[in-house]
Amino acid sequence: MILRVGDLELDTAKAEVRRGGVSLPLRAKELAVLQVLLERRGRVVSREQLREACWDVHHEPGSNVEEAAISALRRKLGEPPVIRTRRGLGCVVD
Repeated sequence: MILRVGDLELDTAKAEVRRGGVSLPLRAKELAVLQVLLERRGRVVSREQLREACWDVHHEPGSNVEEAAISALRRKLGEPPVIRTRRGLGCVVD
């Protein structure tokens, strides 16, 4: 399946991400987070939802791995921003 938002494209079958036709190397967790956000496009995804979808259930609850993955994704995806934060709620891809 290919998920698209603007010039961003995620090919889930090949686990490949392109922005403006340029391939972007992502780590497995970054790819998983991006896929969840793209699949739920237009809907806010909470930290808890990301944790349940992308990390082991034994993952330490006080950790900030979700924020770290989102931050890395933002850097790698570049401008204009694709992922937006809804303060106190989570992240969304419009």
